[in-house]
Amino acid sequence: MSKFTLARVLFACVGSLLILAGCGPDDDPKSAFPDKLQTQVRLRDGPAKEKTRIVHYAEDKETPLWAEVVLTNDHTRKVYYENHVMVRSEEFYKPEDGGGLYLKRLYMPDGRNLKAEEQRLPDGTVTMQGDRNPDGSYNRSFYTDKKLVRHLLLNQNGDTLGEENYYASGAMKQKTTRNGDILTVDSFDEAGYPTLSESSDRYGYNKSKTLYFSGSKQARIKSELASGRSTVVIYRPDGSIEQDWVRASTQTIVIQHWDARGNVVWRQNLLLYRYRLGAPAKITDWRVFSTEDVNAKGAVIRRVLYDKDGAPRVVFYPTENSSEDIFEGVIKDLRADGTVERVRYHERDGKEVVKEQHTAAENIRDPIDPAFAKMPTEDYSFAPMQMGIFGGRGGY
Repeated sequence: MSKFTLARVLFACVGSLLILAGCGPDDDPKSAFPDKLQTQVRLRDGPAKEKTRIVHYAEDKETPLWAEVVLTNDHTRKVYYENHVMVRSEEFYKPEDGGGLYLKRLYMPDGRNLKAEEQRLPDGTVTMQGDRNPDGSYNRSFYTDKKLVRHLLLNQNGDTLGEENYYASGAMKQKTTRNGDILTVDSFDEAGYPTLSESSDRYGYNKSKTLYFSGSKQARIKSELASGRSTVVIYRPDGSIEQDWVRASTQTIVIQHWDARGNVVWRQNLLLYRYRLGAPAKITDWRVFSTEDVNAKGAVIRRVLYDKDGAPRVVFYPTENSSEDIFEGVIKDLRADGTVERVRYHERDGKEVVKEQHTAAENIRDPIDPAFAKMPTEDYSFAPMQMGIFGGRGGY
């Protein structure tokens, strides 16, 4: 080793000893870069809507006091803590958007669930307010031009229990309520009269709809789907029933027509003539199969059978000795043009006697109201989805 190299090594060793000798027991070389500061900057990455977060701590450098956050939309947010738990947050507009407080939130002791909140425009106008109810549910109200336009009631999990929407006049426009699995939506006109009410369970297996006469609390149409059975009731303005529809099977619908005194006077029996594989039926897939005239006692006094083109072909006149299973009475066979071709008498034991024979030229007809063979023009149950009376299988 050369003298020059040896001198350099000795000089370095002596220098190191002098430096170490000058350090006291509390002079940690790392103290110039401590592990924690009272103010810490955190850069955010990933899905969070934050650019940066500057957290200010107490003197122990462990207890957060407040934080200033810059969001990706360049708004700023201030967050305040007590005992390591967030108790309040305030969000501010960026200066070019008008500045000022934008959103203020107070938190429950858990630091996660809201206790109250308020949202404002740059000019200070309140657009949203929220507060926690004693039972744990939460109110949230929205305003436009200082008028309440929407109110939400949320449960502790944040799920909607109820919702109210309002007209500019302050009148309620729509009200939504949840009772267990049943969701109900009631709509109103500006005068406060109901216009529509709809209810459905979570899966849509059971649902109902009520339409109202304009400017009235009287229902116009009520429809219901429950356990595969579809029903529709159509009312007159005085509240009396005009029609009721029932679909209890896959291929049949019964429509009863009522008089104003509350008596069924005639009914239609509809049959599904076309089956759509993998798709719901449409109203045009149905035909009137038969009609029945009913007397004041509710007994059928005439039954008419129709072909698929809607022409009456057979007319039955049951006697009082007839039942649902056994027919006794007069049977009239009709031609496609509606003229009577033959008149028979059917005995209870199944025997028949031909009473009359007629030619088309005689033009003998049985009086049948054309309205009997007229199909409804609309599915009043759940139009336009066609999933009510006429659609699907058994009402689905």
